Amino acid sequence: MAQELKNTLGKTFLKLSFQSDTQLVYAQWVNKASLAELKKGIFLITEFIQQNQAKYLIDDRQRFESPFIELNDWWVLEWYPQIQALGLHTIAIVAPENLLGKLSIKDLNHKIIELRPQIEIFASFLQAYQWITQQQYAIAK
Repeated sequence: MAQELKNTLGKTFLKLSFQSDTQLVYAQWVNKASLAELKKGIFLITEFIQQNQAKYLIDDRQRFESPFIELNDWWVLEWYPQIQALGLHTIAIVAPENLLGKLSIKDLNHKIIELRPQIEIFASFLQAYQWITQQQYAIAK
């Protein structure tokens, strides 16, 4: 199952997929999006988690050019508890490469410190995927 969202310029800014065998939602943010489009994307991720009863999320922002900083408080205080209530318990975030994205992740990192170990931030998709796999293995034991 996969889905994409496009911004007002017609460019894809969010690619979503679900792996049923691992209960993993993969959200890959690319290009640019407005604040309204970001929220629309986050709501779509929430629907994906709910419809598929996902337990794990890789939130890949590596190639995303828009900062999330305006949404960080909302993300931590409102969205995270909502997706936890849906059964999602582990999120791996792949940090953006651009400066504004890195500042946004630094801000988010300070806000999620109490939420660990359910959320971790990584420099690459491979690191995030390996960590998620370790979490899945630890839970399956």
